[in-house]
Amino acid sequence: TSSIPPCLRGEGKVTVGSQLGQYFFTVTICVTDQKDNLSCTSRRLKSGEEGG
Repeated sequence: TSSIPPCLRGEGKVTVGSQLGQYFFTVTICVTDQKDNLSCTSRRLKSGEEGG
């Protein structure tokens, strides 16, 4: 099997920042569709919402 980069395995990269006194988490998840097209989605979570 070929070596698949972490991004292509659907692993999320989490960065933490703060805005207006609130901490938030930006989660970037990269996935591939059936045609091997790479797509990355970012979701910003406020502190306390990362459980979902």
